[in-house]
Amino acid sequence: CVKEFCKIIHIAHSIPTTNSCNMQVYPNPATTTVNATVTLTQPAILYAYIYNSMNMLVAQKQQQGVVGTNTISFNISNLPAGMYRIRIVHGNDVCYSSFIKQ
Repeated sequence: CVKEFCKIIHIAHSIPTTNSCNMQVYPNPATTTVNATVTLTQPAILYAYIYNSMNMLVAQKQQQGVVGTNTISFNISNLPAGMYRIRIVHGNDVCYSSFIKQ
C-alpha cells in the first residue's frame, strides 16, 4: 500500500547562490570622508547606509547608479571615532564592508 500527497509550491523570488557584489571602501581608516565604489552592469538606484558598532543607522544616502564604476561619498566628520559598516543595496545585490573612523 502506498500513500502520496502532492502540493505545488510557487517561489516568487529566487535566492542568489553567489554574491556578485564587489565593493571597495576608501580611505580606511578615514577622518572626514569615506567613499564606497560598486560596479553595475545596468543602471540602478544605489541605497547606501552606514551603521555604527551598535548596529544603529547613522547615515544614509541614495543616488542613481550608472553602468560601470559608481562612487558614493559620505561626510563622516561629525561621527565619533570607531568602527562602522557600510551597506549598499542595488537591485537584488547587497554589499557590505567595514571602515574605521579616526
